[in-house]
Amino acid sequence: MEELQSKHKKELKQLETDKRIALKKVKGTAGKGKKGKEALAKAEQEWDSKLEELTTKHKNEIDALQGDAAVAEESSAAVEQKEETAKEPELSEEEKVKLAKEKALAKKLRKKKNKLAQEKAREEEIAREVANAPNPRQMEIDAIMELYLSKLNFKIEEVAADGNCLYRAVAKQMELMDQDFDYSQIRSMCADELGAKREDYEPFADLSDMKVDNFDDYVEKVRDSNEWGGHLELRALSHKLNKTIVVYSTEGPLEIKVEGQDDDEENVIRLSFHRNYYALGEHYNSVVKSQ
Repeated sequence: MEELQSKHKKELKQLETDKRIALKKVKGTAGKGKKGKEALAKAEQEWDSKLEELTTKHKNEIDALQGDAAVAEESSAAVEQKEETAKEPELSEEEKVKLAKEKALAKKLRKKKNKLAQEKAREEEIAREVANAPNPRQMEIDAIMELYLSKLNFKIEEVAADGNCLYRAVAKQMELMDQDFDYSQIRSMCADELGAKREDYEPFADLSDMKVDNFDDYVEKVRDSNEWGGHLELRALSHKLNKTIVVYSTEGPLEIKVEGQDDDEENVIRLSFHRNYYALGEHYNSVVKSQ
């Protein structure tokens, strides 16, 4: 159920992103007159219908999963009851232990079989979606290029997706400024900043997202793990490196700036943020000048 709910959440985010991109295109091409308003209203109505269809689809999938779980539980209970009834009235302790082990093994095998069936169904559903839908990754890249980067003569430079993408992208940007750091050094700088100014950052740290119980553990995971970095880490790096950081995404450009920073464009760190770059989720890339 958790996997299904996570899938539904991503699909709703994707629909919202696609809707925002599509409506921006309609606004840009349809004009501001009566026809433009009619085209925009029609497009919004179509996306509302898509949302309703997706919501219905999600409800049906949840109902189906809950139904499968109930059937599996009833079947398991019936089998166990049958096995209990079939027992010999008099069993030795050794036979009781053996029977208990056999029951446990049978139950484990049933659970494994049900899990494999659910995973197969999920993979088939994903395959159908991929086959029938446009590539969301390329759609997102095209939108970022069209909305921002092409106009500024920038392009996206890919970095590895291993949980260190934010820090790798920042390290790439620092190389352009003749400052040679690897991603692990950028991680350490970020952790140093978070720890040194705890009172500024701790209230905004999402401990559950990092799967830790306290801020000290949060800082250590930033320093020495492959955990993904987000807005809090961007803010810390902006202060530590004394650089303005600009992040381009379909949700609009985000600028993080420290008071008193140098406004020299050559010292700006530029990144792109993607919700659909890889199946594993969100991703950062470096943004560089086009040749």
